[in-house]
Amino acid sequence: MKKIRILIVAVCAVFILCSCAGGRMALNAKDASYPVSATQYLHDNNGILTSTYEVLYHFQKDYSRWSILWTAVPFSPYEQNIAADLDSLVQFYQGNAVVNVTAKPNMHPLSTFIGVFLGSMIPIIPSGITMRVEGDIVRYKK
Repeated sequence: MKKIRILIVAVCAVFILCSCAGGRMALNAKDASYPVSATQYLHDNNGILTSTYEVLYHFQKDYSRWSILWTAVPFSPYEQNIAADLDSLVQFYQGNAVVNVTAKPNMHPLSTFIGVFLGSMIPIIPSGITMRVEGDIVRYKK
C-alpha cells in the first residue's frame, strides 16, 4: 500500500512539473514614432477618428523566445519592443501609421505536448514560443 501511495505522489509531481513547461512572451510598441492600432481605426492629423487610408503594405514578422529549466533560464528577454521594426517599415513604405495589428502565438515543434512533457521531466530541453505579428502599413487619404 505504501508503494502505491509513493507511485501516486510521484505521478502527481510529474504532472505538476509538466504545467511549468512552455513559453511566455510579451510584445510592445511603446516607443513607436508612428501611430499603431490593433483596430482598423486611427486618428488622423486633426485628431479625428478615421478609417479612410490607403493600405501600402501588409507585413508579417515572427518574434521568438527560447528558454530552459521551465522558463527560468531565458535565452532572450521576456518583453520585446517591436517599435523599431514598425517604424522602419512605415518609413520604407512612406506611410503614416500601422493598423490591424495582431499577434498570434505559435509553439515550436519541441514545445508540442510530447516536447513539453519531456521538457518538464528533463528541463535542459529548450522550450520556445513564436509570436507572429501582422498588420498594415497605411497612408492617410487626402
